[in-house]
Formats: sequence, structure tokens, C-alpha cells
Amino acid sequence: MKINSVVSLAKIKPEILNEIAQQIDCGNKAYYNPKSEELICIPNFNDHYEEEEFKEFLGEEIEKVEDPEFQCITPLESWESFEIMENFAYQLNEGLFKNRLIEALSKRKPFRHFKHLVDHSDFRQDWFDFKQKELEKHVERQLI
Repeated sequence: MKINSVVSLAKIKPEILNEIAQQIDCGNKAYYNPKSEELICIPNFNDHYEEEEFKEFLGEEIEKVEDPEFQCITPLESWESFEIMENFAYQLNEGLFKNRLIEALSKRKPFRHFKHLVDHSDFRQDWFDFKQKELEKHVERQLI
């Protein structure tokens, strides 16, 4: 759902960009109206087996976002999330941790292995910061 005009990224408040990035990271769809600066976040129904229940609960919001002024920002595809993890690993300085991350990404269940390594490392906050910036870039690309 795109509107005809291009959203000026300079006009989007950093806190709104941040919130949209956090919402899509949780798997929600974010709908942003650049004129009113209204943001509505709705669970991605593809991920929920109780779709009708959610639609009943979120009926008013669902009707609102059908307005063409709202732009839909979708969560990352799994290949995009993988690419962010890969980019994080490759941008690290050479060392054991970098090598372990790259190895984890080549194994079966790469998301689980990557998360485990990062969560038990001194690079945890670096990962969160990197991921947040990448998510914000994803949001910006969808709003242009």
C-alpha cells in the first residue's frame, strides 16, 4: 500500500523511525501516515492462527490503515535477517569471535547459533546497535 507522494525522510522524526524498526523486528506490520505522523502497528496475520480474533480486536485500526495516506512497512524476510547477521559478522575485526560467527552462519539452524554466540559475548550491545541501524535503513527504503 503506497501513497502517491514520496515521504521525505528528513521529515520523519528519529523516534518514529526507531519505533517502526522495533515493531517490524517483532514481526509486526507498521503503517505510517506522513501527513498526520500517525503510526499504527498490527501483528502480521500470516504468523497468527487466530486471524479472525485479531481482526475483531483490531478492527478500527485495520480500517484506518486502509486509507491510502498510510504506508505499510513490512517485517524483514528471513533472507534479509540472515544478510544483516552476515554483514555484522564480516564487519567485525579479524579474530576468533568473527570466525565463530561466520562458522555459525554456515551451520544448520544459523539463527539459533548466531543468537547464542552473540548473547554470550561482549559484542551483544554492538549487535543490537548494528541491527537497529540496519532495520532503520530497511524502513527508510520502504518509505521512499
